[in-house]
Amino acid sequence: MAKVSQMQGVPAHIETLKAMGKRRHPAYCKFHEGTGKTRICKCNRCSKYLLSCNSASKCDCYEQMEDN
Repeated sequence: MAKVSQMQGVPAHIETLKAMGKRRHPAYCKFHEGTGKTRICKCNRCSKYLLSCNSASKCDCYEQMEDN
């Protein structure tokens, strides 16, 4: 694979995926309660505990809900 310095002038897009290749979203977290702007975190280990949860991308306590 070419180095970035060798790709000058070549359009490129670099992506990174989360664990297991899935995107994180607060609505899919098993610790969320509510929807939209009223969504709060119910994980007592999280720094956002009982506070508004707007982003799951950098949350250390995020866990995907199990598919039923």
